[in-house]
Amino acid sequence: MVKRDIHKIETVQRRFTKRLNGFYNLLSSCRLARLSLDSLYCRRVKSDLIMCYKVLHNMVSIDCNALFQRSQVFHTRGNNMKLSKHHVSSRKDGHLDSLLCQSGHQYLELAS
Repeated sequence: MVKRDIHKIETVQRRFTKRLNGFYNLLSSCRLARLSLDSLYCRRVKSDLIMCYKVLHNMVSIDCNALFQRSQVFHTRGNNMKLSKHHVSSRKDGHLDSLLCQSGHQYLELAS
């Protein structure tokens, strides 16, 4: 998604939550907390991480080796999912490439 589009969508969310009764004077983060909602940024990160999980566990028909490579270090915390980034040389699949760029780092941080 283009940053301009993301900003527009987040603006719509802020305006909508501000118009709810009793929420006008609250900060955007407070409005979201009272409504038990995540920010759109947080929702994007969560959905990307879920997609990474599905790719790693063969729940979708995307080759895990196209995005990640398993680390050669075998000292992990109870699983064999120690990963390292695998640089995608082809840009023919823009979504997979953006998934790697956006959530690959976050997924690797969770795993370490």
